[in-house]
Amino acid sequence: MNRRTIGAVTALGLALATLSAPPAASGAPLPSDRGGVRLPSDRGGWPSLSSDRAGALVGAGARTGDARTGDARTGGGRDVALAGRAFPVWSARTAAASGLVLDRLSVPATAESGQAIAATVRLHAKSTPVAVEALTVAVRNSDGANFDFPGVQPATVPPGGYTFATGQRTFPPGDYLVAAAVRIAGVWTALTPPRYLTVRTNPVTFRQEFSGPAGAGPNYGLSTAMWFDDPRGDARYSLDQAKLDGLGRLALTAEPGPVAPRLSMLDRSGNDGAAAWSQQGGYFAARMKLPAGRGLRPAFRTIGADAASVAWPESGGIDIAEVAGERPGLVRQFAHGGTPDLAYGRAHDLPARGAATDWHVYALDWKPGENGHLRWSVDGVVTQELRAAGAGAAWASFRRPHTLALELAIDGPAPQVPATALIDWIRVYRYPIGSSTP
Repeated sequence: MNRRTIGAVTALGLALATLSAPPAASGAPLPSDRGGVRLPSDRGGWPSLSSDRAGALVGAGARTGDARTGDARTGGGRDVALAGRAFPVWSARTAAASGLVLDRLSVPATAESGQAIAATVRLHAKSTPVAVEALTVAVRNSDGANFDFPGVQPATVPPGGYTFATGQRTFPPGDYLVAAAVRIAGVWTALTPPRYLTVRTNPVTFRQEFSGPAGAGPNYGLSTAMWFDDPRGDARYSLDQAKLDGLGRLALTAEPGPVAPRLSMLDRSGNDGAAAWSQQGGYFAARMKLPAGRGLRPAFRTIGADAASVAWPESGGIDIAEVAGERPGLVRQFAHGGTPDLAYGRAHDLPARGAATDWHVYALDWKPGENGHLRWSVDGVVTQELRAAGAGAAWASFRRPHTLALELAIDGPAPQVPATALIDWIRVYRYPIGSSTP
């Protein structure tokens, strides 16, 4: 690499306004027919260069990457091809002024929809130790949207080197530019070279956008009915309280009285509880806005598809998201299976101190094999993981097909009703044909 090329590479940087934590976008697959990715504001953002300048910088940085591992140490042709895309590269600032050298930025070159990945940074100070106010790994897609890895921390970087590992997250399908970034004296700078990540689309097995006229039922637009009321042996749940709102959302409405909306794909009354749809493993996601209030229990779950013939908890069930209305800042995520019940999981704070009353993408990455896992996430940030080995004999409950359920349950006296849970979309993917599902 000649000096001119090196100069172009080291010129790649970014200037951010004061930022307490890197902005994050929903990491689950998002619909392209409803305005694309829904994101918070850039809060100072990473300003773009002109397309000509951006192409030069991306191209220069690309030639130093390893296409197989995403490690910044060796060359590879895949990144050169991606460099031709019109990524909004961040504003030019001399990275050398930071006094730091990036030794390695490791991130996978490719991933699947729903696959949680992390990044690792290794850097060192050129001479004396450098105090860094914040160190993170920033990610932008080709439209400039933010998908930063979770984790930002201060550090004092010595000449002997410093290693930083991010938290895990998932990404929607697409191509991404990845850069290690430091904030020194209030100024953000990208350390070069950047990396590239491609996330592949997995086959969609179930997708519902809830587009239709206000008042239509949850099966509107489906070729066959897939949602049914789920009485669970009593009459407290009703399909009639699940209606489209005319704005592309399903509204589950709890009203005064003992009846609440609960839908599942188990046709208990019409077909002996057989599941209208089921799948063993995959990636399950829903974008929801859930109500707060005493006695409300909105939830998005899986249920064992053979629940009509196999007793719970052996039939299995996974709480992808459940919220206690009186604690809207927490999401409960549990796995139920085996005898006695495994009851694995706990309640987690929502990302960025958010609340369930805001829109969030709740997702589950489920690989059902003997070495598989259940991995929960919110807005692409992984919250917990259960490995098959950790579940023991109860893992048998997660090696069978499951189906889906939505509910706004009422729990306890004097609930705060009326209340409405909104579901923007649901998507389920399977892993690409021919791929392993360990």
